[in-house]
Amino acid sequence: MSIEPQEDHQLIHLSENFQIAYQAVDYLRYERLKKKIESSVFSLSDYFYSMSNRNRQIEWLSIRSLLLDMGVKSDIFYDTHGKPHLYEGAKHLSISHSKKSIAVSLHQEQEHGIDLQYITPKIINIKNKFLTQDELSMLNDENDPITLTVLWSMKEALFKSYGKKDIFLKEHIRLSELGMAKDQYVALGKIRGIEREIKYPMRARMLEDYILAYTLIP
Repeated sequence: MSIEPQEDHQLIHLSENFQIAYQAVDYLRYERLKKKIESSVFSLSDYFYSMSNRNRQIEWLSIRSLLLDMGVKSDIFYDTHGKPHLYEGAKHLSISHSKKSIAVSLHQEQEHGIDLQYITPKIINIKNKFLTQDELSMLNDENDPITLTVLWSMKEALFKSYGKKDIFLKEHIRLSELGMAKDQYVALGKIRGIEREIKYPMRARMLEDYILAYTLIP
């Protein structure tokens, strides 16, 4: 794995098949971003023009701009569950946005999920809504917003990898074996209560005030 600084973003190269890119959103670049997307493979959909919030439009444009920087040459479509896909090119795509930053990932062969979360103490108030007592017992401090955000973000990444809306973070997605390896959080993720139980090794890292989590797919 390597992190490669680019002109406007950071690129995490996990394997020949798997790349993640992330960046802060520049909310002063609306006209430049819009012009870039208008001359690209991406279409400015009715959904884009229906957004009344200019910042949301900029985030929408920034995600597609970041994909272009990663070499994507196909537009995005969303399935009936709201999961994004590309018409051509990389077979699997995941997108995340939190506060003022975005992240996107591409895998050539397998379903996967990423999640970007801004770290805030507010997560302490909802910890029992998404974590079981066994999961809380893995923590040295149940009120540490960083590790709580790590677990939340890992579960969200697992949810996105599954891609359907018939599961819940606490009831169906479980984490175990939480630890550290170098500068990363590691865990084993499991999606239960579905036709075939799914297991993923999980990774998460701090990016300044954010946590970036992902399913570790070769």
